[in-house]
Amino acid sequence: MRQQFVPPDLAERSLETFGLEDRLLLLQEEAGELGVAISHFRRGRCGAWQEVMEELADVLVVAEQVCACQGVAEDVTSQARAKVARLESLLAQVQ
Repeated sequence: MRQQFVPPDLAERSLETFGLEDRLLLLQEEAGELGVAISHFRRGRCGAWQEVMEELADVLVVAEQVCACQGVAEDVTSQARAKVARLESLLAQVQ
């Protein structure tokens, strides 16, 4: 089972306090920062791996807040299962 980083009650409180639009904007910002950190890592920048880990953690934490919104977690789970099945198919073709 995957690690859950944000307790469900805390994620729900963040949605009630800030709203879904705000959490989506924050997720977009954090995803952009993760992209920059990955670019730094690929260019060999000192300390970039730690930067990637920090930004990845930010993305995971905010994504869990978004998933606390009614119905989103179920939709995301369904999409993730489809993507995992596609990955399994791809790996079967390569091996």
